[in-house]
Amino acid sequence: MAWAILPIGAHEQHGAHLPLETDTIVAGALSMAVAARLGGRALPALPYGTSSEHIDFAGTVPLRWATLAAVVTDVVAACWYHHVDPVFVLSGHGGNFILNPTLRELNAHNRPDHQAVLIPESVVFGPAMTETDLHAGRWETSLILHLRPDLVQMGNAVDEVPRNVIRGDLTNRPMQHFTRSGVWGRPTEATPEEGERLFAEMVGRLVGYVGGWVS
Repeated sequence: MAWAILPIGAHEQHGAHLPLETDTIVAGALSMAVAARLGGRALPALPYGTSSEHIDFAGTVPLRWATLAAVVTDVVAACWYHHVDPVFVLSGHGGNFILNPTLRELNAHNRPDHQAVLIPESVVFGPAMTETDLHAGRWETSLILHLRPDLVQMGNAVDEVPRNVIRGDLTNRPMQHFTRSGVWGRPTEATPEEGERLFAEMVGRLVGYVGGWVS
């Protein structure tokens, strides 16, 4: 059975110490690792997502929700046409909320033997993402220190943890309302060793989840 993973990232600020393509790097690396372990195909990562909550920070380039939905629909439909099925969608950006209804519509209005599977955020990120370590913090910085240390400028890292707010508040107000630096966490505590461990744990969870569909 031919199947594939479509990684989707974002082009958005991650503080002054991480690259704009952080989410794309993580999504692409995870997808390639899982595909290699299970004998699937990792598609090229989409380097843009819906990041309007970060628009006030320099470098952020968000797509409109309808644009991302249209691109994902076209990619999945093309895979199905070429008998690549199921197609898993792995988002490295927590704000790509349009993916859920997009894949639901795809599955509802196409042949029942076709399947597009959105990998749950809890499987991708596990316990690493918390209300105090949400964006460009310890876990995300550790991952990039492991995957692409050449792109990290730890000398620019600052710790900033918004108080008395939760992630869901980003639906109502932009990121700049909560953090001046663009950081939501403590990146100064990050290490490449922790990034290596986190990456292995993430791959393990993903292999278990995807393997349950394709084995």
